[in-house]
Amino acid sequence: MADSSFFGLGGFTTEAIAGGLGVGLTQLANWLLQRRAQRAAEAQAAVAARQVDRDAGFRELLEVVKTIRGELEEMREEVDRERDSRRSAEEQVRTLRDELHALRNQIHLRGLGPVPSIPGLIS
Repeated sequence: MADSSFFGLGGFTTEAIAGGLGVGLTQLANWLLQRRAQRAAEAQAAVAARQVDRDAGFRELLEVVKTIRGELEEMREEVDRERDSRRSAEEQVRTLRDELHALRNQIHLRGLGPVPSIPGLIS
């Protein structure tokens, strides 16, 4: 066994120093592995938390989309009702115009004189 007093290590043998360094290095390696595992676990937890946040955001966004779809469907139904109402009104106008034309023709055919035109309706 070599004496390490020459190196100022207080008389420890090289084997003892090497053994101490080995234990220290092993402890350091274990600490580093534990730290790495801890950081990996923290990173996984952060990823999971972001995924939960993302999922919550997607669910919230999905609810907004559903609400918008519902509102659009209501608007579409309202537009359809208004279109049907307008078509019905246009059909009534056509029917009234046809009836006025028929009355005008009857008056004219009976010889009751000229029938004045109604601007925009009968010409």
